[in-house]
Amino acid sequence: MTGLCYANKLLAGYVVLRALHIEAQFADVLALQTLITFLLYFAPTPGGSGVAELMSAAVMSIYVPAELIPSYTILWRLVVSYLTMGVGSAVFWYMLRRRLGAAGVSTDLGAAEELVV
Repeated sequence: MTGLCYANKLLAGYVVLRALHIEAQFADVLALQTLITFLLYFAPTPGGSGVAELMSAAVMSIYVPAELIPSYTILWRLVVSYLTMGVGSAVFWYMLRRRLGAAGVSTDLGAAEELVV
């Protein structure tokens, strides 16, 4: 489970590099992403906001040309944070509706509105 939890963070750099058509060694990028993930635990901002982007851009500038750094940073943040939140939210709501349905609770939004009124 821990591997799945960290997979998106550790593979994001390689995925974004490939999306930008930049060739890089998988093991090297994985090592750099591991460094970034480790250093973010010491970031003084909530969730590493700002620091994460600067650190990722600085570390990955080894592979990413200067003109592609903004694109890389935006795509990296999308993969690491927002895509993960979207997939996690979809899985959560699916599991919640399934559990509520198994418990006999109506998951119909119309029925919930009637209860509120």
